[in-house]
Amino acid sequence: MIRLEEVVCRLGGRYLFGPISLDLPPHLILIGPNGAGKSTLAKMLCGLLPYEGRIAYGDQNLSALSLRERAEAFAYVPPKLEQFDDHLRVREFVLLGAFAQADRWRGFDATETAHADEVMRQSQIAHLADRPLGTLSSGEAQLVMTAQAMMQRSRMLVFDEPTAHLDPLHARQFVHRFASLKAAHHTLLITHDLQLARALGDPVAFLGDGVLHYFEAPERLFTPQMLERLYGVRFELTPLHVSIRYD
Repeated sequence: MIRLEEVVCRLGGRYLFGPISLDLPPHLILIGPNGAGKSTLAKMLCGLLPYEGRIAYGDQNLSALSLRERAEAFAYVPPKLEQFDDHLRVREFVLLGAFAQADRWRGFDATETAHADEVMRQSQIAHLADRPLGTLSSGEAQLVMTAQAMMQRSRMLVFDEPTAHLDPLHARQFVHRFASLKAAHHTLLITHDLQLARALGDPVAFLGDGVLHYFEAPERLFTPQMLERLYGVRFELTPLHVSIRYD
């Protein structure tokens, strides 16, 4: 159980959002306009950014968890790979997902290496194993970051725009893989893709103007009237599509 209690975010002295109070469900989709603080909120949940208020993880305060405990609890997949290292190859990068739980003096053993190879196979990036990170396309980098998060074996996986750089085939494959990940992990997924958010069928939170609106039943969100109220533009919805009206 993760609980936000009167959480407020200020970055560089600028108010961003809050106070927010919410018991997070096992699976949550987070949407909202650019600059609303979605990625910031996700990083706060993972202990990567400061905040005011309290975030409870089970019966503990998030701030009281050790670095190893946070790694066991959360894995954060950013929207893009910020650092490229021509000397670090994909297999090594994926293996680093197990670093927090590994014996730092022993290094990675054959079991962990074999698990990394299996994770890469499941993620359909085994053919990239020996490629330097700096040679990857944005879509390939997204798949590699997802594989590293799977290697970390955390209880909650936090995905920040996981399909933004993927072609239609790999986006569809990610959605299918995400469905299987939900059986073993809690998940938080940030997206601007309303079609994806609707298709996943999980509870949805909309963050905008400093306020978090929570929709436990996503069908309450996906109406033309509610979407227009939140986003300020007109929408058309069919049983299969969510689209903006440009007229």
